Amino acid sequence: DGENNWEFEQSISIFDFNNAPLIACTNEIVVNENELATIGQFFNLTDVDAGTGAIAVLVSSQQGNLSLDSSSHKGVVVEMESQKISIFGPLPLVNGLLHKVQYVALKYYGGIDSIVVSVNDRGFSGPDGAKQATMTVAVVIEPTNDPPSILTSFGVLTFSENTNTRVEGVTVHDADAGEDFRSLLTVNLTVSHGKLSFLGIPG
Repeated sequence: DGENNWEFEQSISIFDFNNAPLIACTNEIVVNENELATIGQFFNLTDVDAGTGAIAVLVSSQQGNLSLDSSSHKGVVVEMESQKISIFGPLPLVNGLLHKVQYVALKYYGGIDSIVVSVNDRGFSGPDGAKQATMTVAVVIEPTNDPPSILTSFGVLTFSENTNTRVEGVTVHDADAGEDFRSLLTVNLTVSHGKLSFLGIPG
């Protein structure tokens, strides 16, 4: 037919580069003040080429304490401080522990905190070394009404009969009370035997 057909083969080299890990999480986490909450359930890690290799994860907070029960998981190394948890092991096991991380805001703290999760795949795939991902998620701490407390600087008071004696060293504290009229406290003072009176109220 007058046409020339040519066939040839060409070798193509495909280099296996390391893909970075990914962190998925909700936009923000809402917790109640002074209540322990499982915040790890909102995070999930993926890495297409991590395989069975161990990855390293660090979870930290600024205004809260973190905790984790790792006693039932073998093959994973966990190191914990009050505001920091590191997990080292294969991806499925790391995810299993990450989902159980718990958080409680520091005492009397209400407002916005942040949780930072960092993951390092330690470069098990490809010639370009380890890859890392970091995500910061806001934690909204809903305030709750903290009970007032009464502090005394004495154990037992001793009075002389028929003598007026000033009672000192009693302090009332309320973490939620402000300084305006909406934060007024009601304090009731009673005695079983005797009579109470105010000598004067500071202006």
